[in-house]
Amino acid sequence: MPAAVRTLRFLLVVLALLAALLATLVPAVQAKPPLKPGTPTDLAIGTITGATGGSYAVPISWRAGKNNTSYAGTVLAGGRVLAQSVITTTSWTPLVVASAGTVITVQVVGVTGNRKSAPATASATLPDTQGPVGVYDAAWGEAVGDVVHVTFTQVSLADDVTTRAGIQVLVDFGDPGSVPFATNGAQTVIEHDYAVPTGAPVRYQPQIRLTDGAGNVSHAAVGAVVVNDSTPPSGTAKVTTQAGWAGWTTVGLATVATDDLSPASSVRRTVSWGDGTTTTAVGNGVLTHLYATPGTYRPSVVFFDEARPANRSEPVEANAVRIQADTIKPSVGITVPTARRSVRAWRVLRGTAHDTETTVRAVRVKAVQRRAGAYYGYVPARRAWVKASTRTRAWATAGHVVVAPSATGAWSARLSGLSRGRLLVRIEASDVRGNTSAPVSRRQALTRR
Repeated sequence: MPAAVRTLRFLLVVLALLAALLATLVPAVQAKPPLKPGTPTDLAIGTITGATGGSYAVPISWRAGKNNTSYAGTVLAGGRVLAQSVITTTSWTPLVVASAGTVITVQVVGVTGNRKSAPATASATLPDTQGPVGVYDAAWGEAVGDVVHVTFTQVSLADDVTTRAGIQVLVDFGDPGSVPFATNGAQTVIEHDYAVPTGAPVRYQPQIRLTDGAGNVSHAAVGAVVVNDSTPPSGTAKVTTQAGWAGWTTVGLATVATDDLSPASSVRRTVSWGDGTTTTAVGNGVLTHLYATPGTYRPSVVFFDEARPANRSEPVEANAVRIQADTIKPSVGITVPTARRSVRAWRVLRGTAHDTETTVRAVRVKAVQRRAGAYYGYVPARRAWVKASTRTRAWATAGHVVVAPSATGAWSARLSGLSRGRLLVRIEASDVRGNTSAPVSRRQALTRR
């Protein structure tokens, strides 16, 4: 064996021995254990307030646990999850929907990477924040001398927590010198004598204040007391939309009422639209109507005041409105890309659709492609091209890509997975009344990516 080879082998053995020696002298580098998230502390629930839609805003705060990068918050009631979120701060105000008196439990868990801490918990009871709801009816007969006797009958009265008998009722009769009458919801009939000048028209507006067991205050609905009123109201009516399309155009009718005693906001109006339908509302404003069939219509309005029985005006006619049938089909077109042979340029089809009468509701696109002698129909639900034995079957296999055009009529439809081959496209548009355009077809050979 040559000396050089023996020397090289000797050196390799020495190096191996040295490596083994170093391995025994240098301790192995220990991998750091993953960070452990700490449990949040001082979890507190603030003042819970009622929010819109019958929900509650629940303010929650806590101190950050060690190593936490986020928190998982949950609000539960009887095992049911009312709210849940991932939070990156140390406060959270979820909205929860539940009835007053429900006991909720809040859990906040510290999170570090994929690890979670033990939960911090706190509980609270949802307060009663809703006032009672009530309706009273006022009824009276003819005045006797200078006095009219009025009976207020409770039509309905309820609260989400307090019983009807526990609701405090305070009636301000609205006449000078009378003392407010205090009772509770168990008393369903309240009576009062109003002083009225003999033969003179007069109006009183009572107020009924309701207070539940939690101190929430509301007011019951109650009508005015109108005595010796024989003057009917008057008013005006004007159609704000004088022409439109059947089943599509919303026609507005603006009304303004006046009366000797009743404010305009309390004058009732009944509108006869001229097509056999009526609408009743209270107060000035704009009523709307949709005519189903073509024709020329002239709405009329009758105004009613608050007297018992109510004084009514003669019918007040508004100006006429002409409603037409939409029978014209929309038009639709496709925009040919500048790079007309490019697959990339045709992956998103673009065009315009217009309607001269109502508006275009949708554009429907079908696509078929021939590749290497085979036909494929595009199925939007699968975003895929499905092979068919013939072109006819490919059209039957293809589904519609349905898109809504923009306000300017522009539309676009994506064809996922389009490749080189001959593309065949059919497009049609329909308006809101169901009129459908003639189909528009386009054939294009795609030879470049």
